[in-house]
Amino acid sequence: FIVLAACVPALTAHLAWRFSGQVWAARLAGLLALFSGYYLAYMGATEVFPIYMVAGSLFLLLAFEQPDKHKVAQPLLLGLLAGLLHLSRADGLLWLAAALAVGGWLAWRRSGHGEAFAWQAAARQAAARQAAERMALTLAAYAVVMSPWYVRNLIVAGTKTAVVMVEGGAEFVSEADMIDAVFFGHQAMQPMIDMQIEMKREVGKPKRQMQPPVRDEEMESKVIETATPVI
Repeated sequence: FIVLAACVPALTAHLAWRFSGQVWAARLAGLLALFSGYYLAYMGATEVFPIYMVAGSLFLLLAFEQPDKHKVAQPLLLGLLAGLLHLSRADGLLWLAAALAVGGWLAWRRSGHGEAFAWQAAARQAAARQAAERMALTLAAYAVVMSPWYVRNLIVAGTKTAVVMVEGGAEFVSEADMIDAVFFGHQAMQPMIDMQIEMKREVGKPKRQMQPPVRDEEMESKVIETATPVI
């Protein structure tokens, strides 16, 4: 994750240079990515933000490559990146729509040589065929990444000794099978929990002690006194 985070400023600067052609814009974009304010705390952590930023930057760079050079590779890679972005965050599904739009637009632009030719029937048919081919490749690549997620869409979070959160649902699976799946997930996370415990032991940093907030009884009584009649 630290390596991914280190790539973000360079990719951002390169994107700015590709789109603007201005060195000062590339430097400014790289500096803004390096000192990104709110997101800076997440950049080196085991979070989805570095993955999302790197994959999104690569997506934008690839989307504007010349389609003649990458007739098959470009839509496939766009689909794979869209799948990775969706796997990272729920709003990553928007990248799939962008990938499909890019495929249609590039195919249409490539089929014509001026407005007069672009509106001819043969040009429209060629553009539609190429757009369909590119979109099919993009969807196939996206499905390779996301199909396992759709098939087994169950999230289990837990600690060494307990399950603390479950996200998911089922209409055809029995309750017993669902419970077995939850505990299977809990067992599967044990090696990762053991790794975290071992990392904590090697670092030697003591666990942070949380001080519970002091209860303001006077404020609590005033809230109760004011709100109770209204409720």
